[in-house]
Amino acid sequence: MRKSLLSMAAAAVCIAASASTTASLVELTKFEKNDFTRQAVEKTVSARFAKKAQKVAAASETASMDDILGEYINETETYYEDPVWAGGSVTVVKGEGENEIILKDFPYAGCQTKAVVDFATGTFSIPVQEVYEHQTYGKMSIAPAAISGGQLVADRTKAITGQFIPGVFLIQKYGVFIDSGTYAGYAWDGFYETYISEANGVMTNKWYNNMYEDEVFNVAIEADYDAVDSVWVYNFNNNGMPVQMKVSEDGSVSIPQQVVIDLSNVNTSSTYSTDAVLYKGIWSASGYQVAQGDLPGTIDENGVITVGQWGPVATKRSTGGLTLFGVYNSSTIVPVKKEEPSAVTDVNTNKTVASVKYVNLQGQESATPFQGVNIKVSTFTDGSSAAVKVMK
Repeated sequence: MRKSLLSMAAAAVCIAASASTTASLVELTKFEKNDFTRQAVEKTVSARFAKKAQKVAAASETASMDDILGEYINETETYYEDPVWAGGSVTVVKGEGENEIILKDFPYAGCQTKAVVDFATGTFSIPVQEVYEHQTYGKMSIAPAAISGGQLVADRTKAITGQFIPGVFLIQKYGVFIDSGTYAGYAWDGFYETYISEANGVMTNKWYNNMYEDEVFNVAIEADYDAVDSVWVYNFNNNGMPVQMKVSEDGSVSIPQQVVIDLSNVNTSSTYSTDAVLYKGIWSASGYQVAQGDLPGTIDENGVITVGQWGPVATKRSTGGLTLFGVYNSSTIVPVKKEEPSAVTDVNTNKTVASVKYVNLQGQESATPFQGVNIKVSTFTDGSSAAVKVMK
């Protein structure tokens, strides 16, 4: 019994039903779990985890509360035999208690998990606490986890512990466990290693025919040091997965077909025989189809990436048919520069704000915030400027 991707799976069922009545999906090559896409993901995520572990281990500087607040992404490897890469967006805010922080949307969307940080040692602790309530199985708590007798069990006598430096939190060996009832003590989810890393961008998905509200979440954009013409976007589509993009000098972007949702060994694995792979879309008023090939897009002078119609597609185990996990008209990825405290809030500087403007994800500007996600751009009297993501 595992919570991962429950809401997404429910959405996929609705989308699949819609697809069968409005349009037929084109016949596609089925992707197997051991193909190059999965190998590339595992190699990339493992290397990223290793680098972050080294960074945390080598850290010697001390942080302050302001250093660790902000927008992050959650990249997690599960506790099970075939690791599942999962994750999402996380926001770290100040809590009410001394040195208390709240990890919003961790471990699941909608959760608000409390933690206490120790700035002198670069460590933090997450007390055992209720984080989730299921309509059938009831309340569930986050707690340290270990394997005993082949089962994942909770140790509710102590807190989860982790390490941090500015921009990175490392958490290991924990889970979410059912609190009471017939299944009390059962593991709903088990996590072997989690990195909560600072985000530097925002991704927005616009649904086909406005069937759902726009999805907005954090991403991390990094250059690919092994290939000068590509970048990696981490937490693409808000599932903790990295996606590689090819960038050309003429401003064009292409995204090769690759895994965007890891469906192995989660509650969906009995239903789907493959991971969900990115396919470009062919949408019309009468319905939608998907097709093989790279997903085209553009990148502008500000680094904003825009791609066209696409959807994640997985193969159903029972029929061999295809299921869409999303039907998007377009997606945009907007880089966001973290606002340094000295730019606006540090009273020891002589900088004075000359003007402020707000830019929405469509590039429109206003003197007042738009509804939703905004990029707030402050210009100072010395000609410098600072930008930060804000919500209204």
